[in-house]
Amino acid sequence: MARDLAGLGVKLGIIPNATSQISFSDLNTELGVGSTTQRDIGGFAISGIGSLFIADTTPDENTTHQVQMFPTDMTGSPGTGAWQASDLATATAHFTWNASLGGASFASADYIADITFPFISANVLCAINLTYDDGWNPSMTGAVNVTVQNTGTGTGGGGGGPGDGCFALGTEVLMNDNTWKRVENIELGDTLKAVRIPTLPDGDDYGHYATWQGTQDNIDNITMEPGEVVQTSIDYYYDHYRIRDANGNQILVTGEHPFLIKRYHGETDSDGVDLSIYRYAKVYELRASDKLVQSDGTLLTMDSIEIIVSEDQFVNINIETSDSYIVKWGDTPFIVHNKGSGE
Repeated sequence: MARDLAGLGVKLGIIPNATSQISFSDLNTELGVGSTTQRDIGGFAISGIGSLFIADTTPDENTTHQVQMFPTDMTGSPGTGAWQASDLATATAHFTWNASLGGASFASADYIADITFPFISANVLCAINLTYDDGWNPSMTGAVNVTVQNTGTGTGGGGGGPGDGCFALGTEVLMNDNTWKRVENIELGDTLKAVRIPTLPDGDDYGHYATWQGTQDNIDNITMEPGEVVQTSIDYYYDHYRIRDANGNQILVTGEHPFLIKRYHGETDSDGVDLSIYRYAKVYELRASDKLVQSDGTLLTMDSIEIIVSEDQFVNINIETSDSYIVKWGDTPFIVHNKGSGE
């Protein structure tokens, strides 16, 4: 259908076909506004989904939240009121909402949808996706990520619990000679490429460094040194995590393993002060907006994270004297911390 006034009239049900006559006053009548209101076809024409907005990006399990589509007009500005007031925005058939988290459901799903998150067994990243196709504007897609919080009231089957689990078999770790070695082949006494971060407290137990907040200067002054493997273990674990990047690379890891991240990336307060911090966070604590820190200090965006309920083998290693080392995700090396034993 042509994106012209006649085509819009047909789509809104004002005229029966594109050969019938229509005026902008007919649009005003359809929208319930006065004849003095100025309308033009650009008020209905949108070029894409500028964003999907949800107020709480860390919603609790078994709660319902609103998520809203904000379109962009043909100049890239926020969409105007004519589109929102018309059937283009309120006909549910134009909107296909879905979520990556099994059990999530939608209601009242036009340009504003109510999403209800299910009970979960551990914090999990959920991608909320929308495809919009009204038959007049071009088809378009948008997405927003949230991290659903396990409040401990659900009926899920665990996940990310205590133990020595760490990375799945086949995960590669950077050795001190700059070669890569599969984690299950690492032996006591092997020398890894260890990462020393200024001001990071020493210690394997998460409580030693969980409250540490690093600065950009700390990251800029990371150094590498030899780190000796002083402990290895291998065992079977359920309810682990699969994390993917935008290129489809994945890594399998248990929920307790700490990753170096940047949190509040790009966020500022009302005075323009940068709110971002560097810290370590366990996998089950990761938020959708967190960025993983690569070995060169650049940032890696997570595309999805999901709980895998199946039994697989995982290997835990512990190095000293520095407690951080480098793991490969696809072709990307990023920084992790000793998990410690029995956390």
